Amino acid sequence: MSKGFSRKWEEHPEGLKGSLRPSKSLKPQINNALNRVELQLSRTNNYIEQYTARDKEIFEKLVRAYERHDNARVNMLANELVEIRRQKDILIHSKLGLDNVALRLRTVFEFGNFASALSTVVGILQNIRTGISGIMPEVGNELYNVETTLSDILVEMGQSTGVVIDFDAKSEDAEKIMKEAALIVENRMKMKLPELSSDVSPGGQLVIKKDPESK
Repeated sequence: MSKGFSRKWEEHPEGLKGSLRPSKSLKPQINNALNRVELQLSRTNNYIEQYTARDKEIFEKLVRAYERHDNARVNMLANELVEIRRQKDILIHSKLGLDNVALRLRTVFEFGNFASALSTVVGILQNIRTGISGIMPEVGNELYNVETTLSDILVEMGQSTGVVIDFDAKSEDAEKIMKEAALIVENRMKMKLPELSSDVSPGGQLVIKKDPESK
């Protein structure tokens, strides 16, 4: 870490310049961004728990309707369950991304491993915000604010140190991370959730594949 950036990282401006243009040192700003991300992560976890409970509730209703041969209700519940699971996929995907963001911000805060980690964080937040805003708009708005703060810090860092930040690289790294998260989500969902098959029995009923361990 250069001497100029070290002062910017830890210290407040002094003298006339500090009086005329008061600004926070970068380290507390990173800590604030980390706290805000962790808060949204907690909110996302709460939503996932609600979706999990709703998934189980609807699936049990669907099975009962299937046993009564109530095909209209089976199809209605199946469509509702598909949408719930789609949104839950997005939330779990976002949770894994936010976990990665929090880890990288913590690394930046503790060790000052700045440019590459922080630029990747901004890219990940952009991807998460795109997916989660339709489900949790308040979380999407807060992530946008964090993203803007971190982008400003990156620009400020480049101006104070002469370092050129590669903003294209962040997109590639973020895309790789989010693809890894998507694979994890897909595997977890296959392991945990009973399947809804599009197969139709000879009687015209939807075929439900129950978990072999469920009773």
